[in-house]
Amino acid sequence: MKLLPGNETVLAIPAFLNPAGVPQMVHATTGAIAPIDSPTKAILDSYISKTTPNAANPTLGGNLSGAIRDDMALGLTGSETSTSRTITSVGRNEALTFFNFQANLTVFLDADRALSSASVYNLARISTRVQGLGYVLAHRLGRRNTDAAVVGEDWSYYYAETGQPVNGYGDGEEQTIALNFVPKNIVNIAAALGA
Repeated sequence: MKLLPGNETVLAIPAFLNPAGVPQMVHATTGAIAPIDSPTKAILDSYISKTTPNAANPTLGGNLSGAIRDDMALGLTGSETSTSRTITSVGRNEALTFFNFQANLTVFLDADRALSSASVYNLARISTRVQGLGYVLAHRLGRRNTDAAVVGEDWSYYYAETGQPVNGYGDGEEQTIALNFVPKNIVNIAAALGA
């Protein structure tokens, strides 16, 4: 038996809902889009390499992995179900209705908070400081966060909006921001990446 190394990647990919209600992820530089159920290697790679704010490429989002404290809660929780029955239902009936998940991340603050300061801490703060921004949070386990995406590897995707960032000032601790994303119940879990 071989254990995966404890490396993780979390990307915040700007997204919007199309008229059918399907989240569309936006490429960091080209503006190409892909739905949450068919992500592309090109879109993931465009954010894996984006680890600092960049005046030449002011797109929000990026690879927040290096800013996230190791107590993150990103994953599925109990899903919603319905026990409604028809007159022809036999026995007990239960159908899945919504996928619930939590997306609570805590990021560290940089001592230099100027917008031009090139750090992953500032990237995380700048990308999440406004409420209601749509993101697909892409999560990968077992590979360094700076490694390019690999066709066939598993990624999980969670569509959420930014909530109210909460500053943390622990006595004698680093300053942080709690990012409690608002889940929108649209997920694509452990999906093998296509080309």
